[in-house]
Amino acid sequence: MKKILNALFLTIITLVTFSCSDVPAPYDIEGGGNGEGPALTGDGTKENPYDIASAMTKQDNSEAWVMGYIVGNITDKDIKTESVFEPPFVNAANILIAAAADETDYKKCIPVQLVGGTDVRAALNLKDNEGNLGKAVVIKGQLTKYFGVAGLKSPTAAVLDGKDIGDGGDTPSGDLASLLDPSNPVAEVTNTFDDAVADADYKPAGYVNLAEVGGRTWRGKANSGNMLIQATAYGANQESVISWFVTPALNVDQMAVKKLTFDCVSAYYVDGTGLEVYFLEKNGETLTQTKLNVGTLPQQAEGYSNPVTLTADLSTLAGKIGFIGFKYIGGGTATGTYQIDNLYVGKEAGGVDPDPDPEENTVFAETFGELVSANTNVATFDGWDNKNLTFEVADAKCNIRPKAHMTEANRTETAKVNSIWFPSNNTHSFTISGIDASKYSKFIVKYELGANVFNAGASIDLNVLKVALNDVEGTVASKVVSKDNNDGSVFFEMQAEVAVQGTATSVLKFSAAGADNTMGLLLYNIRLIGVENGGTDPEPSGDNLLINPGFEDWTAELPAAWDNKTYNTSVTKETSIKHSGNNSVKHTSGSSTVKLQQEVAIEAGKKYKISYWYLDNDVNARNRMWSFWVDANNKTLTDRKDELRDGAPYSEDSPEWKQFSVTLTAPAGAVKFRFEVRTYKGTTDGGAVYYDDMKVCLYKVPDSKNLLIHYIEFQYF
Repeated sequence: MKKILNALFLTIITLVTFSCSDVPAPYDIEGGGNGEGPALTGDGTKENPYDIASAMTKQDNSEAWVMGYIVGNITDKDIKTESVFEPPFVNAANILIAAAADETDYKKCIPVQLVGGTDVRAALNLKDNEGNLGKAVVIKGQLTKYFGVAGLKSPTAAVLDGKDIGDGGDTPSGDLASLLDPSNPVAEVTNTFDDAVADADYKPAGYVNLAEVGGRTWRGKANSGNMLIQATAYGANQESVISWFVTPALNVDQMAVKKLTFDCVSAYYVDGTGLEVYFLEKNGETLTQTKLNVGTLPQQAEGYSNPVTLTADLSTLAGKIGFIGFKYIGGGTATGTYQIDNLYVGKEAGGVDPDPDPEENTVFAETFGELVSANTNVATFDGWDNKNLTFEVADAKCNIRPKAHMTEANRTETAKVNSIWFPSNNTHSFTISGIDASKYSKFIVKYELGANVFNAGASIDLNVLKVALNDVEGTVASKVVSKDNNDGSVFFEMQAEVAVQGTATSVLKFSAAGADNTMGLLLYNIRLIGVENGGTDPEPSGDNLLINPGFEDWTAELPAAWDNKTYNTSVTKETSIKHSGNNSVKHTSGSSTVKLQQEVAIEAGKKYKISYWYLDNDVNARNRMWSFWVDANNKTLTDRKDELRDGAPYSEDSPEWKQFSVTLTAPAGAVKFRFEVRTYKGTTDGGAVYYDDMKVCLYKVPDSKNLLIHYIEFQYF
């Protein structure tokens, strides 16, 4: 049946690609505009996808297939001013699709998120696949707002040029057997998931990661600085979700220790959510599933549980060859999450010490003081818990309001608390200044947030409220609330993770853009938590591999050891503006992008800290990291490109020196690291950025002080 459907769809997509006018209904690509759309065309399936107008109309967070033409992408953050419809394309993180192949009006386009590390992104993005421009495509993703307009997020599959990309939709359960290869069994499996990429499918060699039902796979996730993998039905809007993660084949008789051990975390558990572990034996096309007793699974309803170590005795399976399979079950209202980490099969756990959970220290907490009797302007309120700090709002409409403290656990609470009100459809900010956070370099901001979702069909993702400490924006997981779920003015626990050096006068900022804040938000109970090992970033004990990292040595007018063969007109020595030492380098973009680079030898599998200091106070310039792992054939590798290139943040104007820092493990096959920063011109003219104190260091922090810093974009919890 699957082959028949694929053949049918190949015919359909070929017709669409050849001539739009030749395609019979309902496959005509019609419609446009962000207003009220026509009656829905298609039913959102792969065989009968929604057209553009229908996708714009049905923005209900459901997962569906959408058909359109690839017409461009968005360079940075603003769809209105940064939509690009012709080469060159510099951003691989999104595309624009439309009803017409020659569309150039962003209002008639749907922005499509392309998640880093996925097959869909690799195949569809215009930065690497310029020839996709103008092609017909069908994409499976979540119908929800993106860039402030009707969008398609978290795509898991697509069809381009008649070829399936990604999970391909719901996969019959029988396909699991066909994916398993028992021919080369091993004696043990160890996996701490350090190589996982946040919000990307985890598919290392030898493993199987299958969306059996519902289109969800096991994906990378960062939890307190540690990488693991998780499966969830949250946001899937599917009646059934079944996701398999299966190890390579194992020979039980060859195991030194006939035991399975892994760490398990539960999050936002709802009845019906399950995790089952099986020993899978393949004989021909027959798959025998033996359920393993791993002990009692955690079932954490609020937030995330502590890791629970679970084990299973494999000695009764002597003489067998098979696989360890983790089966996630959810769907409908069962939207909980399960995570696994530190997997050991055939050996005792502890072969690699996991990074310890960071200790938390409350820097300050603010509940907005004694209850007010009526809405109160922030400027006139003096009842703060922390009277030594400065509290400000950008607009007086953003005020203090008494609200009943309803929570997920108690939606009938009548006792009131003070909250900060962010009115809908207006851009607002609330800042707390003068916080002494100087002892820490990584933080968790915890807070409670509600939304004014009282009208039928109303919904909003609470992550539209952005959180920043010292101008560094934190990462906030998605949390969609709606009228349908009776979430009006219910306070939900939220948190943001921020990696930034604290100061004695730190500034914590909450902000929401008017285009995103469509419902109105209520903020309460803010806690700033400093992660242990702060004060200064823990430095690797290994030497800095870069030569002349502080630009102290110059040959004529060029910095020694840096690659000046091509980019030798854009750098000058600077002696007055510097981070340390006697010099920095002034990097001037002129009319185009310029680069500053140096290659160093590294070892695959080793962890390295990569960082640099920069000062960008020029409206006509900005910078970001743009680096590569390089193999023995001098070819660049794609590993961790979101942290090193595509997802690395652009600089923002500031009179202060800022640091970019990331800690990564060198991938298999890497023998060199190409350290590169780029300076870009502004909207029209070029400008200058100053650089100093570059580092590539082998990371050898003592075990008790091990701290990972990741640049992470959450997709779903």
